[in-house]
Amino acid sequence: MTMNVGLENLNRFAAADEESRRRRLTSVEILDYRPTDDQEVRLAAPGSITLFVGRRGDERLRRLREIVDGGQDDGSLADGLREQHAARRPLSPDRIKEILENAGVYATLRCGARTLAAHIVLPGPDDLAVIPCAYNGGRLPAEDLTLVEHLRDDSEDALEVVALKADPVLTAAEAAALELVGDDQIELNIAPNAGCSESMTAYAILILIALALSVPEPIEHLDETALDAFGPERSARELMSLRQRAIRLQR
Repeated sequence: MTMNVGLENLNRFAAADEESRRRRLTSVEILDYRPTDDQEVRLAAPGSITLFVGRRGDERLRRLREIVDGGQDDGSLADGLREQHAARRPLSPDRIKEILENAGVYATLRCGARTLAAHIVLPGPDDLAVIPCAYNGGRLPAEDLTLVEHLRDDSEDALEVVALKADPVLTAAEAAALELVGDDQIELNIAPNAGCSESMTAYAILILIALALSVPEPIEHLDETALDAFGPERSARELMSLRQRAIRLQR
C-alpha cells in the first residue's frame, strides 16, 4: 500500500533531494516595470517584484524584456499568461514529490541572503512560473537576484528568470523613513508573499500564482506620526505588510 507523502514529509524529501544535486548560480537583474496602460495592472502589481521563471530561451521571457525596453505592449502577453494559469489545478503532495524527483532541474531564488522562493519546478515543457513578492519601495541589496539551479548529474536542462519591479506609491514621509533603514537591514524591503515562501516548500507554488488582476491598487499609507513612533526598521516592516495585503487583494 502506498503511503501518502503529506506536506511535512514532502518538505523533508525536497530538502534531501536538493542536497543530492549539483548547483549552478546565475545573477538575475531586477528590471523596472511600467505598464503600457497606467490605468491597468497587467504583469506586476505596484509594490511587488514579480518573478517569471521559465526554461532557458522561452519566448515569453524575451517578450517580457522587450516590454520593459518599450518595444511591446504588455496586454497580449498578460492575457495569454492568465489563460494558462486559470487552467491550473492544485497538485497533491504525492504528485509534487514525483515531479520534483523526476525533474532535470528546479530552482531557488534569492535576494542577498533572503530566500524568495524555493523548489521552483516546471512540470511541463511550456510551463512558466509567476511568483509575486512584496516590495515596500525601499533600497534593495546591492547584489542582483540569484537563481540557484539544482540539477541532476545527467541533466542538461536550464532555467531562466525575468524579475519585474513595480514601485509602490509612497508619501514623502514613507520614502524618507525607508531611506533611514540601515544597510544591514535593507532585506526588510523585499519579502516572500503568499505562495512565495522560504519556510515551506514553494514548488513553483505549483504554477498557480495568479497574475495581478486589472483592478486599482487599494492605496494605504502610514502617517508621519506613526512613522516617527515606529522608527526605520518597524516602518519598513509595516509598509511591507501594506504591500503584501495589497497584492493579496489583487489576486
